[in-house]
Amino acid sequence: MFLSLLASDTSLPPLHSLRSMILHELAPGRQDFRAALWACPALEKLWIETETIYDLAVSHTEVLPIPTGAVPSLTFICAPWRYLRIFLRHPSVRQVWTGEIPHDECLVYLQEIYGRKPQLTAISFTVVDALSDPSVVEFVLTRFRFLEELSVSSYNVTEQVYNRTLELLLTADLAPKLRKVSVKSYEPEVTAQKASIELSSRLRQKCPLLAYVFVKGMENVLEWTSGAT
Repeated sequence: MFLSLLASDTSLPPLHSLRSMILHELAPGRQDFRAALWACPALEKLWIETETIYDLAVSHTEVLPIPTGAVPSLTFICAPWRYLRIFLRHPSVRQVWTGEIPHDECLVYLQEIYGRKPQLTAISFTVVDALSDPSVVEFVLTRFRFLEELSVSSYNVTEQVYNRTLELLLTADLAPKLRKVSVKSYEPEVTAQKASIELSSRLRQKCPLLAYVFVKGMENVLEWTSGAT
C-alpha cells in the first residue's frame, strides 16, 4: 500500500524531501515500485530488507533496473544480491552494502561489482562462515581506485587475512582517497592492541587520508585512529 501511495500521489510534500527508504524484499517486484521511485526525487539511500522465507517467491520475480532519470541523488543501496547487481547500473550509486555473501563466491560477487561500478567509494559486506581468503580483501583494496571506505565482517577472520590486510595497508598501491578500513571477526572476544609508533608513522606516510583502521582476527586485534599516539 505504501508503494501504491507513492506511485499514485506525487504531490505529497514529504515525498519530495524523502532521503532514505526501507522496503520489504518483495517490494521491487511490485508493478508500482518503479513509479514510486519517480515520486522520491531527493532519495539518497535505498534499503531492501532480506527475508529468507521469501527467497523462493523473490527468485521468480523479474528484476528491472531503476528507471533512467529517477532518483538522481541515490548514492547508497543495501539490497539482496539479485537486486543489487541490477541496481548498480544506476549512474549515481557510489556506496553499496551487499549483506551476506557465501565465502566461496566472494570474489565472483566482487568481480561483478567491479565490472559494473568500478567507481564505488564505499563497499560493505558480510562473509558467511569464516573469511579465510586474503584475496577477498586484496581485490577490493587494490582494484577500486575511488574507494574511501571498506567494511568486511565475518564470524571468523583467520590470522592469514589479518596479517595480509595489515601488509596491504603498508605496501599495496591503494586508492588515494582511502579513509576507513574495517575487517572484523565477530568471534572470539579479543582486546584490541595499540598500534606501535612505527606502525602509526608508516600508515600516515603510506595513506595520508586514512583516518581509521580496525582489523580483528582470531588471535589479534588492531585499532588505529589517525592522530592517536
